[in-house]
Amino acid sequence: MKKCAAALSALILVATTVFAAPAKRNDKAEYAAPPEAVRAWRDLGFEIFIHWSAGTVFQGRFKPEGKPPREFERDLWGEWIKARAGIPQETYDAALKTWNPKDFNADEWADIIAASGGKLVVYVAKHHDGFAHFKSAANDFNTYDWGAFHTDVFGELCKALHKRGIKTGFYYSHGKDWRHNTRRARDHITREEREYFEKIVYPHLRELSTKYGRQTVAWFDLGAREEFAKKCIEIVRKYNPEIMVSSRVGRGLGDFATGGDAYIPVTTRDAPWETCMTFSYHWAWYPEDRKYKTPEEVIRMLAEVRSKGGNLLLNIGPDVRGRITFREKTCLRKVGEWLKRNGDSIYAASPSPYDAGLPWGFCTTKPGKLFLHILELPTLDYVYVPGLKSPISRAYVLADEKKKPLKVEADPYGAKVYLYDAAPDSIDYRDTVVVLLYEDQLDIDKIPVLDNDLDTRFLPQLAAGSGPLKVTDRSRLTPVIDHPGVQEPRYYAYAFGFGRGAKATWKFHCAADNYFYLIVKYANMTDKTVKGLLTVNGKKHTIDLPPTFFEGRVWECFKTAVTPKPLAILKGSNQTVSFELAPESLDAALEKPAVRRLRASFMLNSLSFKAVYPPPYEGYGENPNMTKVEPEEGAEK
Repeated sequence: MKKCAAALSALILVATTVFAAPAKRNDKAEYAAPPEAVRAWRDLGFEIFIHWSAGTVFQGRFKPEGKPPREFERDLWGEWIKARAGIPQETYDAALKTWNPKDFNADEWADIIAASGGKLVVYVAKHHDGFAHFKSAANDFNTYDWGAFHTDVFGELCKALHKRGIKTGFYYSHGKDWRHNTRRARDHITREEREYFEKIVYPHLRELSTKYGRQTVAWFDLGAREEFAKKCIEIVRKYNPEIMVSSRVGRGLGDFATGGDAYIPVTTRDAPWETCMTFSYHWAWYPEDRKYKTPEEVIRMLAEVRSKGGNLLLNIGPDVRGRITFREKTCLRKVGEWLKRNGDSIYAASPSPYDAGLPWGFCTTKPGKLFLHILELPTLDYVYVPGLKSPISRAYVLADEKKKPLKVEADPYGAKVYLYDAAPDSIDYRDTVVVLLYEDQLDIDKIPVLDNDLDTRFLPQLAAGSGPLKVTDRSRLTPVIDHPGVQEPRYYAYAFGFGRGAKATWKFHCAADNYFYLIVKYANMTDKTVKGLLTVNGKKHTIDLPPTFFEGRVWECFKTAVTPKPLAILKGSNQTVSFELAPESLDAALEKPAVRRLRASFMLNSLSFKAVYPPPYEGYGENPNMTKVEPEEGAEK
């Protein structure tokens, strides 16, 4: 696709920095989409990205002259094969002359996409190789005029999709084109740069905006100078007034944020945003890559993205023949089957009332409805919904055609929703959606309540930080695209800067006396064990956090450490837990990181409470030797 992950240039890193909304524009408001167009786009929820690279003609096999490719370069092939393998332009052009994907069938593609439940398709009309997938008068380097194919791919696909009621949009790489000189001078616009936009980009955009029916999205990539970015928006919006423009158009413009490839924020976002996600490690088809996502992964990802206020743009990469791969086709149909029963919780749904995920999964909402996306089925008869204050008039499993009522039992800290007697065929291990009906306004106390069955996770992004503590707010779902076996901390959310006085503190409620282990998820990139200091209701506990850095400068992601014994937590409100580093560990944690591009030598990903056992069942006999939860000695009362 657009980048080759972490190994690419600073230009690409700039293009995919924070996962936030486009900059506030004030004087740029004239380039924004109408509010009703933004709402309609956000309601789509699930979209399909298609990277059908002409570079698939090489089928992943190309040996650069004089030397074999390095391992990491081969992993970064796919739509980047020309640049990463160093294929000369004349060799690339000649190979494309022979490309004849005789199995391409727009109606077959459209049927598969319709079965997936996707509401919009964003097709890569021109990637960085400059090869257009539509008939163009700007030049003959396109699927219709170049070589043996003679097909207006985008045109045929738009026709087939519109016939099935599916919206369309186009991806267009305006910020990079390997066939033209798109390199930017620091302080002026070069003649080559201006010619590229005036002779290639603008004519292409006029064709894409006028020849193929209504377009819903213009998905630009890698950014452009303000003059060019504004002109691109003016062209596409002249012919499609409600078109949504991606933030990668450049200069703080655009109607929705795309963040980095495959990123999902760890907390809920109000402004429009989207996650573009691969099906495998790559964007375009790469035959060596056989690690495809499962229906379970896609369904759970969709629930998470929608709960946080975003749209999921799931990519597929048709092969050199023009076929959507069997794995992608099968997975899309399974996702579509799930959406037929559970789509009400996804399409036109609003974000979760909570700031992040819950022990069992995620939430979405509609007026009068709270949807519980239960990804982790409880061992108890019920799931606990923390902080729920609104009276619930009815509860049922969304996939249950008979809508059998479920028992709901409220307590001062939330509500128990009993699943034990639900219709068996309505329970789905991938994502069971339970609907809670309420009246008036939804009332939620966002302070976490410790779960007595499943782990309760505390994120540093939601902590009351003090001192020099800083946080990142993005994460990337696994498997990591583009770079099998290589992961970097910028792909994960964490807190860093644990200097003197730096502390993360959280409030919580506890609905029943119990014992809990504390689990610290961290990265220690020093060569020595550091000590963490956990303070629970005034009682201090230390925990050893060994190095997570090994020989060869390998980033091993985050590791977990568990308190050696469980801590007693009594029933009660507004209790506190905090994490900091012990004084003797501050110097080590503030050392210069041993791995290039790391921001710190110590990073905290999360803190979790894990109950030792659930509260006892009452009325089934008395056990005089049952352990009674005693308060921690020295803890604040």
